Amino acid sequence: MKKLVLVLVVAMFALAQTASANIVPNGDFELLFVPGTGNANATIMSTGAYSKNGVGLGIELNDGTFSHGGLTADVAGWVDEAGLTSIAAQGEPHSGRNHILVNGSGWGQPGGLIVSAASLGLADGTPLNLSMWANAAGASSDIVLELLANGSTLSASTSVDGAAGSYAEYSRLYDAATMSAVSGQDLTIRFGLALGGSGTQSKFDDITLTAVPEPATIALLSLGGLGLIRRRRA
Repeated sequence: MKKLVLVLVVAMFALAQTASANIVPNGDFELLFVPGTGNANATIMSTGAYSKNGVGLGIELNDGTFSHGGLTADVAGWVDEAGLTSIAAQGEPHSGRNHILVNGSGWGQPGGLIVSAASLGLADGTPLNLSMWANAAGASSDIVLELLANGSTLSASTSVDGAAGSYAEYSRLYDAATMSAVSGQDLTIRFGLALGGSGTQSKFDDITLTAVPEPATIALLSLGGLGLIRRRRA
């Protein structure tokens, strides 16, 4: 009996681990590549020092690389969609040292969107949950968080948008039907501030994409375990 219970616990733990597996490279923006120095887990300032205060305002992230004050750094895993975003500017990140910032119409800026530099893998029908922490400086609805399949936006099964004015979690759930319909297609992420979005400095951090076991799968595993226990007792 004890061995059987242990096997079930291990199985449930493995399932939970699957649900928490993150497949987004550098989703916290901590990995920067600085020519001549290798990977630096810090934010670059215009002075050349390392601090979480960032590189200053309006420094564009073009093709994944920003340059300012004679320094150049590449944000691993991400590129600008329209050459309009700024990297790790003033203000606190949600976690770690780095974050992405996009200036909105409140400062006369157009907003900007960032996308995955490469495919995150192929859709295989597994339900996925896309999550991001964002501090919206304007309307919360201006924040963009999308999962793309072969470059086309997928419709989320359910969505949660955090309140503006402080860091809050934004999430999108994509069910099995949605993911099965695009099976075999490359998955990427788009996030940022909608073009023309309101506010001044909206901040973005800690993006994750995790596999979500369907409730039916968990229920079947639980019921199967109960059945085995009952049979063993009989």
